[in-house]
Amino acid sequence: MGLHLPSIQRLLLHFYIDNLVFRHEIGMNWKGKLNRNSPVVQAHFIMLMTFLATAGAEAAFGPEGVMYASEFVLTVAALLGYFIAFAIGYKSIWRERQKATLEQICLSLLSDHEFFEGKFYGGLAPFLEARRYLILHAAVLFGATAWVDGDAVAATFKLVCATMLIVHMNYGCSIGLLAGLRAAQSGNTSMIGAMAAEREYAFLAAEIFALLKAVIDFAKFFLPICLILIFARFTWGATISEKDLWIVAVPFLVFPLRAHERLRDLEAGLRDRLMKKFKAKMAFE
Repeated sequence: MGLHLPSIQRLLLHFYIDNLVFRHEIGMNWKGKLNRNSPVVQAHFIMLMTFLATAGAEAAFGPEGVMYASEFVLTVAALLGYFIAFAIGYKSIWRERQKATLEQICLSLLSDHEFFEGKFYGGLAPFLEARRYLILHAAVLFGATAWVDGDAVAATFKLVCATMLIVHMNYGCSIGLLAGLRAAQSGNTSMIGAMAAEREYAFLAAEIFALLKAVIDFAKFFLPICLILIFARFTWGATISEKDLWIVAVPFLVFPLRAHERLRDLEAGLRDRLMKKFKAKMAFE
């Protein structure tokens, strides 16, 4: 009994829109099959290599090796996500310029929404696939930390930090794609120069503001729990061991969740603003 290709494609690509530009960007043919050079396939390959490296670290250094390897993968993905996404978005438009197909696309009946949506989500697709592996790395980091330290509090804090790194990468990649598309749209010939001069799609200021908002939401959960523990300690003489202190660390999960919600809304606003009359704003020589 042969394998059913569409089911394999769904395994490799969990996000899909019926858009011809999107199909072209992710390297999908008319049968719905991803080719070997597809950026989605490459993303899966790279992330699988990170898990093999993590397994090698476990064999060489034990659970501590797993912990450090997962931390390294999450940190690198968070630091490089914006710049890689900028390059993908920039080259996506510039490739059309080099092939002299950009004018044909802009003069076609393809709407601004369809063209922009295909370019944006096509460039974002590899990062969405990589995110699935990063979430597993965060879970592995939590388990390895709990195994090494034997402390649920430290493991919970590591999970919060790992989730924040994933949120940072997710938002940074989206903003990087928008910045790259806009830079190529305006006709900038130097990708590095356009990246260095980018001001409109800066992401750190928005993330800091989202983090401050998350601090307020966190306090609403954290302070009542602390007050309950203090009340129990001095009223009933209840003793709480260090192993039970994980309940104090759990509210820290509010940080990444609330930050993700706010950053998602900000990214949607920036995306809609760039999408309006996207073809009409295209600069030609």
